[in-house]
Amino acid sequence: MEGTTALCRGSEALRKIQQDAAHEASVFHEERAQKLFASSQPAELAALQSVVRRFTLQGVGRYWLQIAACTMQTQVEMIRSATHVLAREKDLGMKSPMEIFQSALPPLANGFFPMTAHVAEGQPLHS
Repeated sequence: MEGTTALCRGSEALRKIQQDAAHEASVFHEERAQKLFASSQPAELAALQSVVRRFTLQGVGRYWLQIAACTMQTQVEMIRSATHVLAREKDLGMKSPMEIFQSALPPLANGFFPMTAHVAEGQPLHS
């Protein structure tokens, strides 16, 4: 349950980052559009273009850094949750989900990948 909670919190945080970035860009570009319509000199237009380019590059970098930090934090929380679950199962003497999964792999692998299935010595590979 903790892992699901961490995932939901992470999703909310990602959405907030996206919403904040969209709002910031909206306000910025609205202001620049007003200045664009008020400008008539080529130097003013070039300066405006430079400001927009700088804002865009800085904004993109900041946005992706925030996204990366948020996803890393979510992963840490989810791993912490899984570690607690696995430790609890070990303390109770239960098989972990990983042990159950690993014990199910050989039969599944034989069914899905018959060429890698174990063939007894002296038996033909194909029937």
